[in-house]
Parts: sequence; C-alpha cells; structure tokens
Amino acid sequence: MTHKPTDMKITMAGNLKEHGAGANTFRPATDDDLDHQLFARNMKIWEQHFAEVANIFSQMEPAEIYLLINDEGDFDISYLGKPLLGMGSRKMASEGVKSFHKTHRLIDPSTYCAEGVENEIVNRIRERVGNELDSPPPARPVGMECYHLVILGFGLGDQVPPMAEITKCHNMILVEPKLEFLYLSLFTFDWETFLGKYSTTQKRLQIILDQNAVDIELRIRDCVKPISPHYADGTTLVNAYPETVLDKAFKMIVDNAWFLSSPVGFFMDECDMMRNAYSNLKDHKGYYYQRRDAKLPLPVFIVGSGPSLDESIDVIRENQDRAAIVSCGTALRILLDKGIMPDFHVEMENTPEIADIIASGAKSHDISSITLIASFTVVPGVGKHFTDPVYYFRSNLAPTPIFFLGKDTWIEHSTPTVANLGFSFAQEFGFQDIYMFGVDLGARDIERHHAEGSVYHDDGVEVPYDDVLDIEMPANFGGGDILTDTVFLWAKDSLQHAVRRFPTQRTYYNCSDGLKIDGITPLPASEISLPGQPPKRDVIKQAVSSFPRYSSEHFRRAWNKKDRQSKLLQYRDSLLSCLDTGQPGDGTKQTPDGPMPGANRQERRRLAKLAKKQNQAPDGRAAGNAPSNGEATTAFYSDYMVNLTGRFYPETGKNTVEDHYYKGSLFFPMQSVHYYATRTPPGEKRDKIIEIGRREIERHINMIADQVLELYDALDPGDAG
Repeated sequence: MTHKPTDMKITMAGNLKEHGAGANTFRPATDDDLDHQLFARNMKIWEQHFAEVANIFSQMEPAEIYLLINDEGDFDISYLGKPLLGMGSRKMASEGVKSFHKTHRLIDPSTYCAEGVENEIVNRIRERVGNELDSPPPARPVGMECYHLVILGFGLGDQVPPMAEITKCHNMILVEPKLEFLYLSLFTFDWETFLGKYSTTQKRLQIILDQNAVDIELRIRDCVKPISPHYADGTTLVNAYPETVLDKAFKMIVDNAWFLSSPVGFFMDECDMMRNAYSNLKDHKGYYYQRRDAKLPLPVFIVGSGPSLDESIDVIRENQDRAAIVSCGTALRILLDKGIMPDFHVEMENTPEIADIIASGAKSHDISSITLIASFTVVPGVGKHFTDPVYYFRSNLAPTPIFFLGKDTWIEHSTPTVANLGFSFAQEFGFQDIYMFGVDLGARDIERHHAEGSVYHDDGVEVPYDDVLDIEMPANFGGGDILTDTVFLWAKDSLQHAVRRFPTQRTYYNCSDGLKIDGITPLPASEISLPGQPPKRDVIKQAVSSFPRYSSEHFRRAWNKKDRQSKLLQYRDSLLSCLDTGQPGDGTKQTPDGPMPGANRQERRRLAKLAKKQNQAPDGRAAGNAPSNGEATTAFYSDYMVNLTGRFYPETGKNTVEDHYYKGSLFFPMQSVHYYATRTPPGEKRDKIIEIGRREIERHINMIADQVLELYDALDPGDAG
C-alpha cells in the first residue's frame, strides 16, 4: 500500500446543502443515517491491514467533504460543493462501465522490444500462429477478462466488487488520492467482506493513496511489473469519476503503457553480465565497495552531462580544490577537457561504448589518479585506465548471487542513471553537503539534450541520442517546465527516495537547470561560496583505503563450475516440468536460428521510444487507442502459463542465478502466447496456439541451458570446479 501522509490536507469545515431534485434528490446524511457498527468493523480491518492510515481515520471529523443520501438509501459524496458521482454509488455500480467517467483497455503495449534470441522465438510463434489462423487476429481481446485491473477513484467503492467479478482480474490496483473518500466509505462499504475475499484467494489487491499524478503512474508500474508484466496487454483502466489528479494519471498511464510490459531482462544481457563479472573479478586484487559510517569533511559535486552543465563549468573549476568531484558517465571527458580533474568517476552499464569513451579520454589526459567506482559487470577494460578501481555489487543481475559479498557491498537507489549512482555513492561514502550539476533529467530545448563537448555531440564516437523527451514537468529554476521522459522520471523518483534515507544528516543542492526534485534545494551555481578545505586528496585517499580488498580466495569461494552446471540443469528440468511434458526435453541441442548479437541498450531504448511515439507495434498492430466498449475483453490462462507465472511472478525469496537467465527471456514467448490466445475464441484454434507456445517455450528453455553451459565452459575450460 502506497501512502504519503505528509502530502494530505484535510479540511474541517463546510455548510450542508441539498443536491438534486425529485426522486434523485440527495440530502446531507445525518448521524442516524450512518451505519456505525459497519464503521467500527471496518476500522478494525484497517487497523489490522493498514494501521498508519487507520490512525489518520481515527482523528477525522465531519468536514467540507461529506456523505449525501437519497430516499432509497443510496449514497453520494459532496465534494467541492456538488455531488461527486451525480447519482447513488450503488446505482453507478449497477449500471457498470457506461456510468464511469472514463474506461480504457491497454492493448499490446510492448511486443516490439524483443531482440536477439527473444526476437527469434517471438517471430517463430507469430509465424506458426499465422499458419493456423484464417486471418490476422483482431486488435482487441475477445472477452472482458483481464489480469490487471486499475480503478482510479475508489470513492465509496460500490463499483469495485462487480468490476472484479466481470474482469476476473488477478491483480487489482485501487487508486484514491482523497483520504476523506476512503474514510466515508467506512460507513457504506463492507471492507471486511471485500478484503476477506481477497485474502483467501491467490489474487492480489494493491492500494495507492498518492496525490500526485506522476507518482500515481510510477506506483502503478510498480504494482504491475513485478507481478506479471507479460499479462499487461488487456489491462483495464477505470476512471470512476472526474477528478483532476486522476484524469492526469489516467492520461499518463495510457501514454506510457509500453513501460508496463517493457523487458525485465534479456538472456544475452545476462550472459554478458556473467562474462564481464567473471573477467573483472577473476584476477582483481583491488578494492571492493563496502558502505561506510564515517563522515567526510568535504562538500561534493555530482556532475552529469546535462545541457545546464555548460553554465556551471566555471564554478566547478574555481571550486575544484574545495570540493570532491564525482563525474558520472559521459561527463568525464567534458570535465577533463575543461581542466577539471575528478576525484571519482562512476559507471554501471555494460555497453561496449563505455570502454571506448574511457579509452578516448585516457589518450589525452592522465586519469590514473581518479578512483573508479563501477559495477562489477562493466565491460572489461574500463578499470585498466585507473590505478585502483573499486567494484560494487549491483543487485538483480545473474552473477550477483554468485559473487555477492553482503548487503553493504551494493549501493542503494543507484539506478537507472549514472547520476543516481554518483549521488547515492556520495551519500554512502560520507559526504555531508552534496551539490548536483548537469543532472538535468531532461532539457528545456530537445535539440540541446547534453552539454557541449559530450560524446553525444561528437561525430567521431558512435553514441547516438534518440530519446523522445515528451513529458512536461516543473523546472528547478525560473518556473516553467522541462521536457523529460519516463526513464528520467524514474531517476527523479529514485533520487527522492535516496534523499529520504538521510533526511537530517545531509544537505542537498540542485544546481542544475533541469527537473525540480523534491527534497533537494534549488541553488544557482553562481551563488555557491565554499570555504577553504583541508587537502582533499589526502582525505579521499584515506577514505578509499578503508574499503576491503578483493582476493583470489574470494573468487575461489564464489566460483564453482560443476556446481553451477548442476544447478542450471536442475532448474531447466523444473521449468520443463511446468510445461507438463513428462520429460526434461528430447536431448536435442537447441541453438538459435541465427547469430546472437549482444544487447545494445541504447538501441533498445531508441526503438521503444520510437514505437511509442508512432503508437505502433513493429508488425503493424495498433498499440491500443480503441476505447473500451465494455464488451470486448478476455484473458486466458493455460495450465503451463499459470505454472510458469507462479514460478516467476510474484517473486518469492531471493532470485537465483538461474532465475535471471530465464525469467526475462521467457517473458517474451509468454507475452506472445497471451496475446494470440486472448484474441482467439475458445476452441480448436486456441488450443493449437496454446500448444505452439508450449513447444516453443520448451525449445527456448533447452536452448538457454545449452548456451549457458557453453558460456561456463568458455569462462572456465578446466575440469576442476
């Protein structure tokens, strides 16, 4: 349950008025009209499940927002001086979707993201299904069922149980920005029965109480993606009543629907991560990261390569002896070319371009004095340009369960951008005063998306920039808006979470002319005035030397090829048993139909943004603008899809190495089977589609096992484990 008590304002005043006329006349509900026994039972339920909100309920009194009642005993809510629903809550529920403010079906938001081996299996399924069907499948599912149901606006809640029944949803997300509405529902809605029904099934109920449209949209992603993103196609949105925040959130969810089912991992990515981690750590004798409790007597500059960095360069240069400097990703070369030597450089991605960029900077500048803070999965070759690289263990990657050295060896809230990594590293390393430059997370002018001198403006380095900045958000300086995108909004959200870790022990300043970030004080670079500091090199060197050293013994204890191979085969067989084939495969080695290129995240992101902008899937299917008509929707769950979904979603306990190889990759064929099965009426053709999916997934499971075994042999050719 998401809840931000600091964002809530409860008004405690108002005049009672009658609303409506004739048989539909509503009057203010009196104390005698209210079911106080129901209220008491509901309060106990909320105290049991959502104690923090129940405590707020216990302090509420009648306010400007109050219940209305008609002669039939049906309730509405007086909000802003008029009825919220314009009819009784029970009547609205009985009339179904036609009475709601808005409804929408999210259709096929993200099948275009497949690449490499995932693209091959998706294409095979598409081709084989096409051979079985007489015509292309319809753009929409053929029934009303959906896996994910999002109800924006709980109100008094009478619309919720019938919508759950109609859609047969497995994951219900309730959004209500007005706590007063939920409080009033305690007098009219049987929460005990409703929550009790969900607690005795394997379905999931999630409640969001945020009052900001952007936060609501981000929270909905969090409610869908970890549960079962392969069922995002067909997700139903219900906007129950008109309300400004909900209307904005509704539009954002529709516009960003592709993100709900964007990839959760690629097989080749995971193989690259494993290969890089093995290579980086096998002979590493340097430091590895470990969170510190000590404080450092220096301010720190976190420097990204956003366009506003151009206006801050002189200030950074003038103060480089008074503050530690952390360069983030592509900001390194800009700083070096401007005569600024960073103290730290941070990297986390495994794309090959990073090694080329670092090598290019090292040709013209001596960067050996910089301390590299990098994920243990960065492309090999990055660390060789630095005297003493420090590797941290990034979570949720295939090699992490093998090499991980404890919870203090990763950096919290360090994704999705290198600026997030730099910021969170500075927090954990002990810096107390943190200044951000060039961390714009967007741009005022989409033609000026990075600072001058960045690799994105260099024709000699192949690092294209094709992001679509199409969301307007408040700017850090001067009012107005900044153009941004969903990834940058994710980065903003991560920064805000990071700030909340140290709300009183740190001071934070945003000197970037980019997004406004809650909890970080806007401060123009021209207003910075720092006192003299002790020699920072000595302070930093002593702090870095407090990190523990990695050794061959660490690697020896972590890596055991025979054990890895055995666990992989066991895992393969467990997945095959989910398919109910009776056998762990036919023994035939499966290989891809073509070459398996390494994943290029920049290209993947470019294609996703382009497809979103064009609102079109790559094979020509419409990406989902058709409004819901209340009649066309159905979701289908075959036995093996249920088994595999239960295996991967929701996650139980810690992810294993094998989970990472398979989970993201199997997402794609499962998504395809769901797409075609929901668009085919029950019968022989649907059964054939299901069987096609079963056999292709079986083939894919075996192929992944074969490829990983080959990877292990290539990494460690010896027979000994």
